Amino acid sequence: MVTGPTPGQIFTGSAVVDSNNISGFFDDYPGGGLVAIYTLNEPKEVQNVAYSLDDGTTYKEFENIRSSIYK
Repeated sequence: MVTGPTPGQIFTGSAVVDSNNISGFFDDYPGGGLVAIYTLNEPKEVQNVAYSLDDGTTYKEFENIRSSIYK
């Protein structure tokens, strides 16, 4: 699912269509995109968020997820 530098194995998760850019990931993309929330084992289980600008073909990891979730 995630292409790029994300190490580990994806266990489970969900993806949603963010057509109204509620996430803020799609400022320059009218119509929005996909947001995936998933559990990653790297070697311990952590939650991650990634977003897709190309209908789910590739995903970019949201780099600041740990500081956002664990504040």
